[in-house]
Amino acid sequence: MGIIEGIIASLIAALIIAYASFYFGKQTYEKRVESAVDIYADHLDKLIREANTESGSEIRVAAQAIVSTRNDLRSSLVSLNSLLNSDIDVLAEMLAADASAGQFSNRLKVLEKKWPAKRDQVKVELRKLLAELGLVEK
Repeated sequence: MGIIEGIIASLIAALIIAYASFYFGKQTYEKRVESAVDIYADHLDKLIREANTESGSEIRVAAQAIVSTRNDLRSSLVSLNSLLNSDIDVLAEMLAADASAGQFSNRLKVLEKKWPAKRDQVKVELRKLLAELGLVEK
């Protein structure tokens, strides 16, 4: 579960960084973005490969290093996940349950009313994540 979350975190970070590179200016920012993504992904890749060569008590240490690396970004990712998923998950459940148009209308009205506050929270968490990746100053 930790390795998969680390990979997912890397992919999410890459998507966020891609958006940020477009917004802040392509040429110089792309280099910083690619560097940050590569550093994080390469470090995690190295930890995973090295963990598979360990045995005995060292395998536990290797696993802890992978989890710790993932946890470096986890708090911001979890915050973003919870901010974005609570209402969107309800919509996904409604789609799976083949809800009525009236039910969708009600849920979307709630989402529209909540969104201005959530939007600000999402922006704060995205900025924190970009700072953690070293792409913007803290």
